[in-house]
Amino acid sequence: MGKKDFLDSIDKDKKRVDAAHGRKRGMWGYVATAGSIGWMVALPAFGGAYLGKHLDRMFGSRGYWTLSLMLLGLVAGLYWVWYISFRKNGGGL
Repeated sequence: MGKKDFLDSIDKDKKRVDAAHGRKRGMWGYVATAGSIGWMVALPAFGGAYLGKHLDRMFGSRGYWTLSLMLLGLVAGLYWVWYISFRKNGGGL
């Protein structure tokens, strides 16, 4: 690969990246983002409830672990969404 081929390759990649940044997201892009956010919140909450139900059966408590771990999972999921969208991506989804 010569110098000219290398520079042409870089120019082609730059044009592709610039075109991708200028593209607007369609409705399905927003639906996919909303679905991803939903799963990021729901999975830890359901996982906490599942683990809590198991612990309640094991220790004979009446919903203490289920409720506590479900709320902890919900908080963890919300923190995860906040971290991904605002800390890591600089404020945008």
